[in-house]
Amino acid sequence: MSSGSSTESLNLVAGKRERSPEESPRASKRVQADMGDEVGRMSLRDLMEEFGKLIDGKNLATKSDVEDIAKKVELVASKNEELENKITKLSQKNEALEAHITRLEDRSRRSNLIFKNITKSPNMDPKQTVFAFCREVLQLSEENISIIYATYLVKGANFSLILAEFADPRDVSIILKGSVRLKGTDYSVQQDYSDATRKVRAELFKAKKAILIKNKDLKMSVFRDTLWVNNERFFWDAIGGKLRGRNAAMAESLNALLPTQDQIESDS
Repeated sequence: MSSGSSTESLNLVAGKRERSPEESPRASKRVQADMGDEVGRMSLRDLMEEFGKLIDGKNLATKSDVEDIAKKVELVASKNEELENKITKLSQKNEALEAHITRLEDRSRRSNLIFKNITKSPNMDPKQTVFAFCREVLQLSEENISIIYATYLVKGANFSLILAEFADPRDVSIILKGSVRLKGTDYSVQQDYSDATRKVRAELFKAKKAILIKNKDLKMSVFRDTLWVNNERFFWDAIGGKLRGRNAAMAESLNALLPTQDQIESDS
């Protein structure tokens, strides 16, 4: 057997084999050195491109992406502010329009009166019932009153409401003045108003009652949509849900008589 064969046999017996050129430490260091030289030769632009590819591959946001998103957010915020301003203006116009419609509706009803419990017989003609009530209870001359039409709003023996329209608003004034005779009775005569004004008047009468409980000497009256207190006018703010007045001193004095939730706000 030759010496070469013997050496090969010894290597096999010992379980050793020669290291491949790729795995030798010297070769590995040489590869790393070559990579370092290659990176060293790359320009900053090339390096940034490589980083860009790496970022794109991992779906990470770039500075440009963040700046673009910031611009879009700023644009959306600006548009949102414009929309809010438009909504505010539309809301103000809508409030003014509703107030105008309410005034027109109240004006169309100024010749109307609502009579409560003036008859116990629901089978009676409503127009003749109003005539009879004005003549016998209010002691008004029937010849001075002209009724265009009258109809039952509520028809019953225990409770009734009659809506009557008069030809002349002056007839309404005469009847309302004569209605002072009805104090202490089950009868009542009221001016006809729109639903919006009715709600306001209900709040005004509620405030009037609360104030009079504490001070009965105050001169108070509700006229249409206004509360008069000692010749000072107060209005109901439907949005704020409070009474408002222009006289700060009067508002302060009345607030001393009202609960916290019913405090009056002054415009001055």
